[in-house]
Amino acid sequence: MRINPRCCLLMLITGLLGCDKGNEDIMNAEQETMDAVETLGVKIEGLSITFEGKYSLSSPMAQDFSVGFEISETDGFETVIGRMPLQNANRQNEFAYVSTGSTRGETYYVRAYMQNQFAVFYGSVKSFKTTTEYNPTVGEAVDLGLSVKWASFNVGAQKPEDYGDYFTWGETLPGFNYSWSKYKYCKGSATTLTKYCVRSYYGYNGYTDTKTILDPEDDVSHVKWGGKWRMPTKEEFDELSNSVNCNWTWTTRNGVNGYLVTSKKSGHEGASIFLPAAGFRRFTDLNTIGGIGYYWSYSLFEGNPYLAWVFSCYNLSYSDHYFTQDFERVFGCTVRPVCP
Repeated sequence: MRINPRCCLLMLITGLLGCDKGNEDIMNAEQETMDAVETLGVKIEGLSITFEGKYSLSSPMAQDFSVGFEISETDGFETVIGRMPLQNANRQNEFAYVSTGSTRGETYYVRAYMQNQFAVFYGSVKSFKTTTEYNPTVGEAVDLGLSVKWASFNVGAQKPEDYGDYFTWGETLPGFNYSWSKYKYCKGSATTLTKYCVRSYYGYNGYTDTKTILDPEDDVSHVKWGGKWRMPTKEEFDELSNSVNCNWTWTTRNGVNGYLVTSKKSGHEGASIFLPAAGFRRFTDLNTIGGIGYYWSYSLFEGNPYLAWVFSCYNLSYSDHYFTQDFERVFGCTVRPVCP
């Protein structure tokens, strides 16, 4: 038997209010729960998406409650692809959540929610469509005396401390839902790859090819910045992180954590780039922001081709960590271009 959460909550409220207060209090409590949360709307400005909601509750059940938003690809919310909880202290307040959007022109659905230990209540469902325009600013080339010059900021950024945008490996537009179901080069899973697959186990119907680096048309640096810009190779990240070549200093720049990388090469001393700890995206979530930076290379991880090489950098207990590792191709990572 399915139990209606609202009924359970009303029973609790009735007990708290006292049965002798009559039906009027019960009706008032029901109205409060029905009006507990409202989805106000969605505002889109470029790649920034702001979800807005409102809650209003003064009944005794309003203890230890939370509010937030849920995202789905269907208006019936059969599957929730993202849940963004927020901390709120006031009894009556509007709340908002700002997310990085997408340039793929996709339609999604959002609803506000309010929850405590007894029940969850939802606002109305609103639809929104992501933008289709994407024209990022091109950075400057910084010569550190290495085999390539490094860009002054990330793709999608305006200055070095900006995080920029997040991309799956091999796609040239930012996403909103970073998952295998949305990935361009598969049929819905890590074992149905349709490009960059050197092992038949991971290929769709046994598909394989010999591609181990991104084609220019799949390299966001080349496609969106033009010229000779491209994503770095694994070896170029290894060269950058070699302590013989550069000093790495964990620092905060205009409130943003990251690494200041300064050349030690003769004739290039003092030349530097800043790599912000932008985290990574999975589904609609943004993870480890301010703690770890993840930067795509254009090199496939050949042992398991659903992975690619990523450069990660973070500071832990006053110890520096920066190295290349394998990462799922559908994770959304930042991109720092290079050029000759």
